[in-house]
Amino acid sequence: MLKGFIFDLDGVLTDTATYHLAAWHELAQRLGIHLPAAADTALRGRSRMDSLNLILRYGHQENDYDEAQKAALAAEKNQRYQTFIQSLTSADILPGIPSLLKNAKQHGLKLAIASASKNAPLILRRLGLFAQFDAIVDPQSLH
Repeated sequence: MLKGFIFDLDGVLTDTATYHLAAWHELAQRLGIHLPAAADTALRGRSRMDSLNLILRYGHQENDYDEAQKAALAAEKNQRYQTFIQSLTSADILPGIPSLLKNAKQHGLKLAIASASKNAPLILRRLGLFAQFDAIVDPQSLH
């Protein structure tokens, strides 16, 4: 018997890839790194640190930063990304999702998010979907 649904966030409920890419491009430019067109595809679906290391490789700067500096760069990118996603609204929910969530709730099904995004709760709040979900599992909630 079906008891609920577990959703990913990016690419399922909304698409924030353009915001991630814009933030990475800004950071790369600040570091004097030109990203080739193929970088956009290569950066999708990677963790923050994997993405940063890839960008540094593109700029032949992979050995120029220690782990603390890399963590600071990744945090800088995430701050910029968080600024971008402040513009998210319910209009950014992908087609069909509002009715799917509504129908699931009407049938008493539980809804959960399982996302690699540390920003999942913020994104759900911006979309107006936070209260729809019974559970959110992201890297911040796993210990």
